[in-house]
Amino acid sequence: LMAHHAAFGAPLDQNRMSEFRCRTSHWLSGIHARAAEVSVEERSEVEQTQKARDERTDPAKPFGIYECALAEPPSNPPVLSSTDWQNAMAVPDLVWIQRYLKAEPPPELPNQADWRKTIGTWVHTWLGRAFSCGKETGKEACGRIRLKAMPGRDELLGALRAAAETTLSRARNISAATGRQLPDWWERTHSEAASSAEHLADMVLDFAREEWPLCAAECNIPNDAPVRIPGVGELPLRGRMDLLLAKSAAGPFLVLDFKTGSVANPTPASFSRGENLQILLYGLSLLGLCEDIAMALASAEEQRVKCSFLSDDLADPSVLRLLERIVIMHRTGRFGCAYEIRSRHGESGTYPLATLRVPRHIVEAKKQLFEQRHPSSAGKGLRSKTGDSK
Repeated sequence: LMAHHAAFGAPLDQNRMSEFRCRTSHWLSGIHARAAEVSVEERSEVEQTQKARDERTDPAKPFGIYECALAEPPSNPPVLSSTDWQNAMAVPDLVWIQRYLKAEPPPELPNQADWRKTIGTWVHTWLGRAFSCGKETGKEACGRIRLKAMPGRDELLGALRAAAETTLSRARNISAATGRQLPDWWERTHSEAASSAEHLADMVLDFAREEWPLCAAECNIPNDAPVRIPGVGELPLRGRMDLLLAKSAAGPFLVLDFKTGSVANPTPASFSRGENLQILLYGLSLLGLCEDIAMALASAEEQRVKCSFLSDDLADPSVLRLLERIVIMHRTGRFGCAYEIRSRHGESGTYPLATLRVPRHIVEAKKQLFEQRHPSSAGKGLRSKTGDSK
C-alpha cells in the first residue's frame, strides 16, 4: 500500500486492484499465446525455475544449491558473529543471504520501527556506559581487555541515570527544533527502558557482590585466532560481550548478557536446542585464557541472574553435536532454509521477493538427511572421561 502511494500518489483502492488484476490476466494470456515461440534460452530459464522448485520441495533430497547451500566449500568463508550464529538457529537462510551473499534487507520504514528492539538498544547502551565508570586498575585480560573496578551502587546508578537522561534530552531537543513536543507515549517508553536498566544493574550488583571485583563493559571477544572447541574443531568468531566479570586478570571469568525479555535457563538442554547460543560462544572464546569460565543471563523480567558453567556444558554430548554442526555449516557454506517463512503467526523476517514457502515437515526431513551425511564425532570419549572423574 505504501509503495503504491509513493509511486502513483494515490491510495490502492478496489478499483485500482481490479485494474491490476485485468492487466495481469492480459499479460498471462499473452505469455500462453506465445509459449510455442519461446526460444531455447528462455525455455531453459523456465526449466531451471521448475528444477529449483522440485529440489526445494523434495523431502528425499538434502539441502542443495537452491536452499542457501554452496556447491563447494568456500576457500575463505566469512567470519560470523555470535549473534549471527544465534539467528542462524532460527533463520539460517537469512543469515546465509546476508553473510555469504552480502545482501542486506532494506532498511525499516519509520513507522515499522520495533520499539522492543529500541528499548533493548537503549538499555544495553546505558548499562555499557554505567559499568564503564569504574576506576582504572591497569589490569588487562588477554592483553587487550581493560578491566576496571566494579563500581559501587551509587556510582553505577548515577552513571546509568545520566546516560538515560542524555537520551531523553536529545529527543526533546530534536522535537523542540521541529516545533513539536515529545509525545507522552515516547516518554513512557523511555521511562520503561530506564526502569528495566536500573533493575538489571541492581541484579548484577547483588550477584557480583565482593566475588567479582573487576569488570569490562561492551568488550570485543579475543579474535586473533579461531575459537578452539574441545573435541569439535575451530570456529572463527567475532562479537562483543555485554559485560565481562573477573576475579583477577588471569581469571576466573564470567560472561554476562543482558536481556530485556524473558529467557530460558542457560543449561546444556537449552544450548543443544540452539537457545542462548550467543553466551555459550562468548564463553568458548575465553577458553584460551582460563579454564574456569561461567556464563550468565540477566533478564529484566527475572529477579535473579541465571548462571551456567562452561565445563559442565562441554561435558554434554548434545551441546558438542550442536557446536560441530555449526563448524560444518561455516566450513561448507551449507546452511539450508528455515521453517515456513509465512506461517499463521506472521513472517520470520525480510525475505527476497518470490521466496518459495516450504512446509515444515519437508525442512525437517532435509535436516535429518544433513545429519546423516555429516555424522557427529563430537563427544566421543567424553562419557567415559566424565565417568572416570566421578
